[in-house]
Amino acid sequence: VLKAMGFGGSLGALRVSIGHATGAEDIELFRAALAGIAARRAGAEKAA
Repeated sequence: VLKAMGFGGSLGALRVSIGHATGAEDIELFRAALAGIAARRAGAEKAA
């Protein structure tokens, strides 16, 4: 889909599904974990 939209191969997409039992705390935990992963990736790319 991203390629069809004209974006390069260096981009990616993440689809997240939540259910009726998903609460604000669950979403915040996911958001914090994802932010940590993104920060580590950014640091690794700068070091390379």
